[in-house]
Amino acid sequence: MIFVVLGTWGMPFLRPIIEIENLVKNGDIKEDVIVQAGNTTFFSQYLKIIDFFDKQNFDETFSNASYIITQAGVGSIMNGLKFKKKVIAIARLEKYKEHINDHQLEILSTFSSKGYIIPWDEQDQLIDVIKKIETFEPQSYPFAKGQIAETIIDYLENNCHKNKI
Repeated sequence: MIFVVLGTWGMPFLRPIIEIENLVKNGDIKEDVIVQAGNTTFFSQYLKIIDFFDKQNFDETFSNASYIITQAGVGSIMNGLKFKKKVIAIARLEKYKEHINDHQLEILSTFSSKGYIIPWDEQDQLIDVIKKIETFEPQSYPFAKGQIAETIIDYLENNCHKNKI
């Protein structure tokens, strides 16, 4: 099973779910796909879509997934890493009215440059990104007391002034 996490941000995020549905419909993805859609309204006969999970079901679905496809939010990515899953992440973009700015591009770049995740950039075909998952060996995230907070603080200190977040 593939778990797709669109996040809980108030703006819809249709780009990835449309692409994923097309791959399932065409037989390119053969596994079941469960989507945590948040505030993205989408109806599909090919995907199991749930708006919001409670924590127990969310963690259980993460744990049972063969890999994760997620929006490039820190929390979503960190959950995938916590469960030691291979993660494909795609940034919500301002130009498509998916977010109020493009800060997720920097998150995507940071996590992918360190080898924690596979980025799904706007110009990439998802099927090509999925093919990389077979041989991808993610770096182990150094979860340690205070490490997550230090990483977030470092990110904010180095990036907030650029985007006026």
